[in-house]
Amino acid sequence: MAGGIVSSDDPAFASYAVVSRDYLNLNMRFGYHFVILDSLCGSVAGENYIRLRFAGGGGKSSGITLRLVFIAEILRRQGFAVKSRGDLLDGQLLGYDEKTMMEKLDTVGRLLAATTLMDMVIRDENMVRRMVEGFMNGRYDFADDQP
Repeated sequence: MAGGIVSSDDPAFASYAVVSRDYLNLNMRFGYHFVILDSLCGSVAGENYIRLRFAGGGGKSSGITLRLVFIAEILRRQGFAVKSRGDLLDGQLLGYDEKTMMEKLDTVGRLLAATTLMDMVIRDENMVRRMVEGFMNGRYDFADDQP
């Protein structure tokens, strides 16, 4: 990579997952952004957690920032504590029962799928608000959105 020539099959661009009945650790590269999702989802609610880290993007800095605003708002509506700085977002959800955690993980999966390439199309705060409401109402594809 130091020479500037990288092939798409380079291990630096690989995605990895460790999955068991009650644990998930996913390290995933989506083009120019990177996601780490770590979760324990078992019978002891006090031990359960979901941690999400989302970083980067290939679009303009304004699109990257607006996508993070979108992700943060969805996560907050799901009960996550969220912190963001620059192009990095960290979200955390703690202590829910197994059924609720599974529902939250499902939403996070839909969120990650919905945000792929979003930084290329998202233009302003009004668009973010419309997309958040759309997502909360079951709409997960925003590729064709216009301002």
